[in-house]
Amino acid sequence: MSRCHHCQIEIIDRTETCPLCQGVLEIGGETDRFYPDIPGQQKRFLLIRRIFTFVSLVAISLCLFIDYHTEQRMNWSFIASGGIFLALTLFWILTNPNTGYRSRIIFSFCLVFAYLLLIDIITGFSGWSVNFVLPGAIFLINLVLLFLMIYNRRSWQSYMILQIGCIWVGAIPIALIYAGIVRYPVLSELAFGSSVFLFIGTLIFGGQAAKMELQRRFYI
Repeated sequence: MSRCHHCQIEIIDRTETCPLCQGVLEIGGETDRFYPDIPGQQKRFLLIRRIFTFVSLVAISLCLFIDYHTEQRMNWSFIASGGIFLALTLFWILTNPNTGYRSRIIFSFCLVFAYLLLIDIITGFSGWSVNFVLPGAIFLINLVLLFLMIYNRRSWQSYMILQIGCIWVGAIPIALIYAGIVRYPVLSELAFGSSVFLFIGTLIFGGQAAKMELQRRFYI
């Protein structure tokens, strides 16, 4: 471990010059400052997350308080609070290093759709969230999965479980059609079909590797 006399930091990396001032390093020395300062960076980032969380909770409380005392016909505070909560949750999910990118994609889509459904319900439920947003989200997820399978060709099998999940999600608007909630069935049917055919295409072109992945996942 080397020490920069000018910056008063310890250099963990193997280098002969200081990455900050480009000065010649000294061997040894004692200091409480290090480079790279990984613990310090983590503490600052955690502080930012806590500040953002606190500000978001205060903003949600203010929206609910103002809406309650102004006696508006439409509870706009639920829409505003939902948007703040959505931003806060997405911030925590996307900045969590322990969350994989596949989980981030799924949670993000689910949260965004839940927020749009909330807006649709509060504004009188005209049905645009289930008629257009839900099947559109299914289409988008399928496109993202197809892109990721092409991009990560070495581990394309790992996306098959997500394809099965999309088929189950795609069955939701189909069920809503029979329940009479979805009044424009074509888009929902196409979205469900895209999920089914993406999975079938993966089975056909994946061959034995796809079958082995299903056996590993479902022990069949």
